[in-house]
Amino acid sequence: GREGLWVAAREGVRLVRGDVMGGPLVGVPPGDANVLMENRDGTLWVGTRHGLFVRAPGAAAATRVPARLPHSNVTALRRDRAGNLWIGTEQGGLTRFARGEWSTFGVLQGLSNNQVLEILEDHEGSLWIGTQDGGLNRLADGAFVTWSKAEGLADDVVWPIFGDAQGNVWIGTKAGGLSRFRDGVIEGFSTRDGLSSNSVQSIAQDASGALWIGTRGGGLNRHAGGRFQAWSTAQGLPHSSVSAVLASRRGGLWIGTRGGGLSRFQDGR
Repeated sequence: GREGLWVAAREGVRLVRGDVMGGPLVGVPPGDANVLMENRDGTLWVGTRHGLFVRAPGAAAATRVPARLPHSNVTALRRDRAGNLWIGTEQGGLTRFARGEWSTFGVLQGLSNNQVLEILEDHEGSLWIGTQDGGLNRLADGAFVTWSKAEGLADDVVWPIFGDAQGNVWIGTKAGGLSRFRDGVIEGFSTRDGLSSNSVQSIAQDASGALWIGTRGGGLNRHAGGRFQAWSTAQGLPHSSVSAVLASRRGGLWIGTRGGGLSRFQDGR
């Protein structure tokens, strides 16, 4: 972000500048944050187990947003190209905040499952929604289309969704590995193809076009040229559960782990 790297840790939401990690962000309950999203202007949105919080650029504290949400546990956030805010909640489906109005889309409106885990806007402006046990949804022109294991999706529990520079949509799942959606076709990648674990928690792409996949129990994977390469604790990774991967503007990666803290990964180490 503009001020540094925001991190959701057990101690609270913290700002990393260079090699220094600041104290917890005032206003957000420690250990409550599920998801962070920063606008281009530096506004930080924090989805927590107890609602939505916002911090203005440079502000000393975050404040609670009086959002009209069907459930307080905010699990996904995305701002679309039109400036609308999309919010996924644990059992309340998908909520949109647009032009001062709150609208909710759930099973009754065609969403496959009301437990939303991830939201992505693709290069065409469609929204992709990952759910718990309901597979993958795409919202375009006001209608939902769903893909599940029956349609070739790796698993019906969808965790990260990532749009790469080539226009592919990558879907990480809890137990089936990775799916790639390209030109209407779903292709799967799993441990049979060299992925270190079928439980995929995070996806990123570096400047070279290589894809980085964080897994639960299998460490970090790099996918390039059709092959996977893995890094685990044996290669110096602090923990085998990689919950977050972010490509740095200066090259390399930021890696968040469950139990091993935050690491910087560059030149293969």
